[in-house]
Amino acid sequence: MSSSTFSACLTPDPRLRRVIARSAVLFALIGVVLLWQLPYPGWVLWLATIGWLGSFARQLLRLRRGWSHCTAIRVLPGPVFEVRDTAGEWCVSELKSGSFLFARVAWLRLELADRDPLVELLLPAGRRCNNWRRLQVIWRHIGAS
Repeated sequence: MSSSTFSACLTPDPRLRRVIARSAVLFALIGVVLLWQLPYPGWVLWLATIGWLGSFARQLLRLRRGWSHCTAIRVLPGPVFEVRDTAGEWCVSELKSGSFLFARVAWLRLELADRDPLVELLLPAGRRCNNWRRLQVIWRHIGAS
């Protein structure tokens, strides 16, 4: 196999996206509880809560918009990350800090061309997932550069 065609194509799991969204809601609610533990007047706490939840809602909407544009992620050597949109077109995206890959789980933070974030929790599909193995090989080269 030529190194120019060596790539990993991964399909996001809708169940894992729901896990991410529900975790985000849980942490937003924990943030509200922590805000209300602060020793400030009630009106300040209400303003802080509105600001906190507004910021959370904005980020969650951006994240959902990123998910709606992604049907697959392709990782090429270089490293080049491409996202396939709903029309089937591949668009280059940028890998952001905070991404990691372990033996059985990957957390990818990408920025799409329209500046929307794309966060994906990925697991290998089956015991012998060739795309997962390819991703690990390419990822080693990312860490080496």
